[in-house]
Amino acid sequence: MKKTLVAFATLAAFAGAHAEVAITGVLETSIYSKGGATSLVPGTNGTEIDFGVSEDLGNGLKAMGSVALLMNPYDGQAPYGNAAIGDSSSTAPGSTSLYNSYVGLSSSVGSLKLGQQFSPSFFAGAVGDIGGRNGLSSYQAGGLTGQVANSATITSASFSGLVVQYQKVLNNSITAIQGKGYSGYSLTYTNGGLTAAYAGAKNSVYSTTTSGITEQVYGLSYDFGVAKVSAGGSAKNTAKSAASGVGIAVPFGAITVAVGTSKQSTTTATDYGVSYGFSKRTIGYVGMNTTTGASNVTVAGIRHNF
Repeated sequence: MKKTLVAFATLAAFAGAHAEVAITGVLETSIYSKGGATSLVPGTNGTEIDFGVSEDLGNGLKAMGSVALLMNPYDGQAPYGNAAIGDSSSTAPGSTSLYNSYVGLSSSVGSLKLGQQFSPSFFAGAVGDIGGRNGLSSYQAGGLTGQVANSATITSASFSGLVVQYQKVLNNSITAIQGKGYSGYSLTYTNGGLTAAYAGAKNSVYSTTTSGITEQVYGLSYDFGVAKVSAGGSAKNTAKSAASGVGIAVPFGAITVAVGTSKQSTTTATDYGVSYGFSKRTIGYVGMNTTTGASNVTVAGIRHNF
């Protein structure tokens, strides 16, 4: 459920008009067990509060922006990167972090967003992963990075189901995966229950020991109504480069049973999950993961969207 507010005072001082502010979010925590050790984790998506703003500028042009505040309700530490300091790593300091935060413009032909955003490869990988690249998925064929700080992203409108996206890092001082010379792109086609996506990315410097990276990620899914199937793969110029995976999710009323398996080199990972929808906004779930050479993982959690 989305709660929409109309903010007049501050924004009107700058724009001479009002903007719509949408407040949405998710509350989630899971009990996570691996190798005899049990802990609490953010779950599939983590806990966040999202503030989205939009303003009609006339002639089909809109201003838009988003600020996502993330936190762990069980220890108060920031679970993901902090866009406020240009850090998209998992060790960003602070009790809360800014995630997927940007400002931009949109029109009938597409949009431009500036800030910290999801990568085109992340979305392509999510199409092939029956788990949607959530935080508990062990899918082996996703992209190398999910969030890209200091980036500009151009996304086209849908033309007969086809959407084109291009992303470029604007800070050449970063020497991480989302670093010097980083750029990514994707092509996504949607028609009814079918979604197909292809993405690529490259950068000129990955670390002090690697000259750069390139990757290609693809995903395909089809929702038959009685079941949803997915398949995907990736190729990278790094160790264990080639990977592929398949998955299926079958709904039985409020219950959905899903299984996905993927392989990269000699590593095979399989995720099993059962979710129950208490309502349209509250879901409980249990799951298990088996990965070659690693202890089995079990998880149980609850997620509430608002």
